[in-house]
Amino acid sequence: MVPKMIRDRVLQEIIYSGRECVIHTCKSLEEYNHWAARKMVEELGEFIQEPSIEEAADMYEVFLGLLHKHNISFNEVRRAAATKREELGGFRNGTILHRTQKPVTALPSDA
Repeated sequence: MVPKMIRDRVLQEIIYSGRECVIHTCKSLEEYNHWAARKMVEELGEFIQEPSIEEAADMYEVFLGLLHKHNISFNEVRRAAATKREELGGFRNGTILHRTQKPVTALPSDA
């Protein structure tokens, strides 16, 4: 089994089922961020493979855990997202930016 972050109550389920397990708890914010990022990638992959409310809920829980660890209010995030969406739009169109460049200026004419 590959080590992975689990939901808070999953450990209880494992213990109650009579199985043994080896665990550790993240000791630092950096370690938490590492494991939460891995979990988010896992859940995102599962959602992309088979979109469902359950997989979306798993991504949402990882996101809420990150907000909690960073002392960021979910309501403040919602407000900021609404402001950015109003100003810049969302990500619903699927627009991919490949590059930008400065405009080419015309050479002065000799006339």
